[in-house]
Amino acid sequence: MGAAFEAFVSEELIKGFSCSNYSHMDYSYYRTRNGAEIDLIIQGDFGILPVEIKMGTHVKPGALRWMKEFLLRNDIPLGIVINNSDRVVKPADNILQLPVSVL
Repeated sequence: MGAAFEAFVSEELIKGFSCSNYSHMDYSYYRTRNGAEIDLIIQGDFGILPVEIKMGTHVKPGALRWMKEFLLRNDIPLGIVINNSDRVVKPADNILQLPVSVL
């Protein structure tokens, strides 16, 4: 179920950006040999936006480890977590959690 949810959210984000005024967008994922993973990396004129997609309604602090490291290593100001929560929250200083319903 989690893989289908990740695919749905990724497709919705890509469709949304495709309908925007951004001229050039690149989409990828981040995975290292040691198990670090970020589900979707969106890169455009605005910079890099890492997106983690979770099926649950809240994110455990340990689940943000790779996102925090990626943000720090690449000097990126914000990362996004999209899940089945019912509200927008900041689980960390530079990470914003958005409910899938905002898509």
